[in-house]
Amino acid sequence: MVTFNFTDKDISIEVEIKNPTDRSISPQITDAIIDSGSEISLLPKKIIKKMKLPPTDKVSVRGFGGPVIKIKRYNGTILINGIPFYFNQMENNLKFAENLDNEMILGLDFIILYRFFIDGLNKAITF
Repeated sequence: MVTFNFTDKDISIEVEIKNPTDRSISPQITDAIIDSGSEISLLPKKIIKKMKLPPTDKVSVRGFGGPVIKIKRYNGTILINGIPFYFNQMENNLKFAENLDNEMILGLDFIILYRFFIDGLNKAITF
């Protein structure tokens, strides 16, 4: 079991992103927001391009009050405190969706699959 503390500002943790098929590409470190209000996990388009992540398919999404749009999804791997979490169609059908904004979001799909527990009272995330 691993626990991370968070602040009043937002629930975020530092993650390392890796390309699952090309180890010659250097990992990217960024902050990820844990967002149970987002049904899917999102990765900024600029990181997807830099990491040359392999695309898999497209998914229809709708932001809060916005129109339905189709966005691409990608395979990838993230590490949190050295522990790998896979976004891979063969492993678990969890994939990153392309985020047109600049935030990485670990959504409800990730939270449920990897059994993240968010403790608001103690401001801690445990998995």
